[in-house]
Amino acid sequence: MATKTKKRIFYFDELRALAIIFVVLCHACILFRPFRYETLSVSMPGIFYVLTHVAVPIFFMLSGALLLNRDYHGLSAFFKKRFSRILYPFLFWIPIAIIISLFILHNSYNDAFKTFFGINRWPWFVWTMMGIYLILPVINSFVREYGMKGCEYFMIIWFVTIILNTFNHYPFYQLELSYFARFIGYLVLGYWLANKTVNISDRNMILFGFLMFFASISIDFYIFMKDIPKIETKYLSLFVVLASIGLFLMFKRYNNYCDSNPESLLGRAHSKIENGIVGKAVLSLSVCSYGMYLVNSLLYKIIDKVFHVNQLRLLPILFIGVLILSWLLVYVLSKIPVLDKFSGAG
Repeated sequence: MATKTKKRIFYFDELRALAIIFVVLCHACILFRPFRYETLSVSMPGIFYVLTHVAVPIFFMLSGALLLNRDYHGLSAFFKKRFSRILYPFLFWIPIAIIISLFILHNSYNDAFKTFFGINRWPWFVWTMMGIYLILPVINSFVREYGMKGCEYFMIIWFVTIILNTFNHYPFYQLELSYFARFIGYLVLGYWLANKTVNISDRNMILFGFLMFFASISIDFYIFMKDIPKIETKYLSLFVVLASIGLFLMFKRYNNYCDSNPESLLGRAHSKIENGIVGKAVLSLSVCSYGMYLVNSLLYKIIDKVFHVNQLRLLPILFIGVLILSWLLVYVLSKIPVLDKFSGAG
């Protein structure tokens, strides 16, 4: 008997596609630092930069939603199936990044060393993911044992660490909370959001998610723009956590509404999107997202080195060009035997 293929969850693909678009946009905006805020047009790189802070949390949350509360049939099976998916593409693209750093960007050997270990460089995300994967079997066993109540227990403590980190104040020097801290909480949060049932209508939850996202990002942007000292504005900020929750809820409940009301105007439109060319593009972006993350920064560095990008009007051209080029590069590699497992598509 043929094994039934598990249907993909479309809003997961939507969120992952949006996250990689945000990552590519974020890296484009970085080229225009320091950010200025004299006029709206001049402020756009700074605005987009803060807006895209939710991208990395969304990636982590989707990992939690997909990987937690599962039976991996032993540690060796888990690491063979999951760890290799992030390790092989990293080992393929990092040597290329080092070669580019040394011979195209003409950086020092010390700078190339920093690139490999992600010191103030884009591979930090990969090292963070590898660290999370090392602890994930432990967290997975905890979630399988204690379920949603266990997730809520974990998240309460995690939120305490997030609040303390946001305001740069930790008074409990002898109280060890690091086991609950930093990015691991996003995985538990993602699993909980994906599986928690709340008796609130989809429409109201979509509105609530939007307001949470908009308000939290606005506060985060204000703090970032004013450069208020000792308040965190990036991935481990309370405001970014809340914005990420709002975005996740919007996509989840919008898809729920469309699935529950297939004959409504939104339901019919969403079905056409999911099953049409846009849906195929969303799926492809989602599948290629990890490879695109590894590639896009390299493309930006080469372009900036060759063309010395400094004109703000080039931002949309630069962003769209790198988005398409990195997507195409990963997609083509994923179709080549042997190289497919190194492409970062999966």
